[in-house]
Amino acid sequence: MRECGETTVKVFSGEVSFPYIPGYLFVREAPLIIETLKGVECDLIVVDAHGLAHPRKSGLATVIGVLMGLPSIGVAKSMLVGELVEEGGTTYISVRGQRVGVKLGRYFYSIGNLVDLQDVVDFARQGYPNCLKEADRLSKLYKSEPRKSE
Repeated sequence: MRECGETTVKVFSGEVSFPYIPGYLFVREAPLIIETLKGVECDLIVVDAHGLAHPRKSGLATVIGVLMGLPSIGVAKSMLVGELVEEGGTTYISVRGQRVGVKLGRYFYSIGNLVDLQDVVDFARQGYPNCLKEADRLSKLYKSEPRKSE
């Protein structure tokens, strides 16, 4: 466990057995994320992926939240589906006429599980989460390290 501001970051390493296929990130990454979250108590899971702003309206953030039975929000760096709708100074992500998230700055925040659109808007207004910055930094660090043979 590592402290990340007010957040504790648990580091887990495992093998990925499914290839990267756009739209199927949940199959590749959900098992590792769930293993990482075992034994961790949290109020909100923030996932570097989409929630309802996904072609099947069930991205990795939604899947993780549902499987863990916890609130979740997706924060992604690109838009997969839908259109952007500006209203009252807020840019919403609309998928088939339903507002499922917001774009703030260069990031796309979407409903995962057990949160509503206002929760996502409020969360997005706090800025890009430090926990995702740290997770991104650590993933690059560990990816660049040579693998130890067992």
